[in-house]
Amino acid sequence: MSTPVLQIQGLTKTYGGQRAVDGVDLSVAAGEIVALVGKNGAGKSTIIRAVSGATTGDSGTISLVGQARRFSGPLAARQAGVSVMHQELNVAARMTVAENLGLGAGYPRRAGLFIDRRALDRKARSVLARVHLDQLDPDTPMTDLTPVQQRLVMIAAALWVDARLLILDEPTASLTEEEIGHLHRTVQSLRAEGVGVLYVSHRLDEVLALADRIVVMRDGLVVADVPRADLTKAQLVALIGGVARNVHRAAAPAPLSDDAPVMLDVQQLQVLGATAPVSMQVRRGEVLGVGGLVGAGRTELLRGIYGADPVLDGEVTVGGRPVRRGSPRASIAAGLVLLTEDRAGQGAFHGFSVRWNTTIGSLRRFRALSWLPVPSVAAERRSAGGLIDQLRIAGAQPDTDIDALSGGNQQKVLISRWLATGAQVILLDEPTIGIDVHAKAEIYDLLRSMAAQGRTVVVVSADLAELEMLCHRVIVLHDGAVGAELVGAQISEEAILRTCFRLDEADTEPAPVAGTGVTGDAAARY
Repeated sequence: MSTPVLQIQGLTKTYGGQRAVDGVDLSVAAGEIVALVGKNGAGKSTIIRAVSGATTGDSGTISLVGQARRFSGPLAARQAGVSVMHQELNVAARMTVAENLGLGAGYPRRAGLFIDRRALDRKARSVLARVHLDQLDPDTPMTDLTPVQQRLVMIAAALWVDARLLILDEPTASLTEEEIGHLHRTVQSLRAEGVGVLYVSHRLDEVLALADRIVVMRDGLVVADVPRADLTKAQLVALIGGVARNVHRAAAPAPLSDDAPVMLDVQQLQVLGATAPVSMQVRRGEVLGVGGLVGAGRTELLRGIYGADPVLDGEVTVGGRPVRRGSPRASIAAGLVLLTEDRAGQGAFHGFSVRWNTTIGSLRRFRALSWLPVPSVAAERRSAGGLIDQLRIAGAQPDTDIDALSGGNQQKVLISRWLATGAQVILLDEPTIGIDVHAKAEIYDLLRSMAAQGRTVVVVSADLAELEMLCHRVIVLHDGAVGAELVGAQISEEAILRTCFRLDEADTEPAPVAGTGVTGDAAARY
């Protein structure tokens, strides 16, 4: 057997006390397409980052063509023959195709000084022909290309440095069916040339049509490594799904009153970049979950409702009153707030106290004198202390530095900030990301309590068990539009997952999954 182009053995990587990947073994042979699939957060991105030199593992080895490697960065990985095409293309839009091809890898030069334009053109035409862009003029500006042409140029850039391993991360996002076919034909041609391909995608029909072998990850582990011929789509979905073990799994949301009024009304909201407008209504005391795959537009929808991202059309009302589009300040004034996914970068004020982080959104309430724009520190401390007790923020006093708290308790502080404003509609983007299981349970209790008190809660989460436990209703987005809605007893991890992948009931097959010892039914509980 020939030496694999890529061989990962026992790779482990921990972030903030949580293992992103745990003892992963994975290989890609020359001339093989290996699909890497799994739910959001399964560990796929960490694998890409480790192989491409963007991060290093805590333990384990990564070998290229039999030689163990530890890259100092992405450039070193590229020079060693590893090329990555990310979902978000990194192109120099104002430069030509040829200039983009040689960018970072070096251009042919005359006398070691000046770029040899003729040699650059020849080499550019050579690699463009290998990705079926024979007719493309290398002097064409990148801005003149279609999305699929830009992606193919980035694949050609990998060939510029004689890549042994090509990693494609969600390569068909935003492409039409015809463009997807063009890209797949190119990938198959590269396989025939002996290039190893690691293909990361949520689009299972593409994976099943293209891959020679499929590796499934779940919770940082490889749970299946199976020849494509041994898998059906239903079996693959079952392997991806699994069951998240959670201390509050049996809990269900409190019943919703039949006559609860609509608090958040979104009508024909067209967020910039989405393919279709979104309409939805959420009632007082309701917890609405928003599911979908990476790139489905979940975060963009929340940010559009809140006014943080551009909105082309549509209307948002809170409690029957319209909210000015594109204005977070107007949203906050209306009682509509957003807790972002990026707790560190866009949420917490690092180096400041719990009191500061709790009251910063509502300083007007704490003025000692109505005409004096200076808050009363004593009043702030009383408010912060009350919220610390109410939310059971462990290890915190009003003047404790927020950075001294755990991730879960920092998240509680950020939630308390919006509770201090009196907000009635709370949008949360991945509210439990990066926190431990016990802190998650406390956040779940807090969100249920908020709903029971009459607040309206909208939760975006990649954790399907989280949506099942918390939500009265779940909408699933496909390409920015609402593709399905699940209500009450319809909500389950399996149902959400099947809806995300648009898997019809007719596709269900409980047959064994070869090489895993798991049947289609049992795999969902693996």
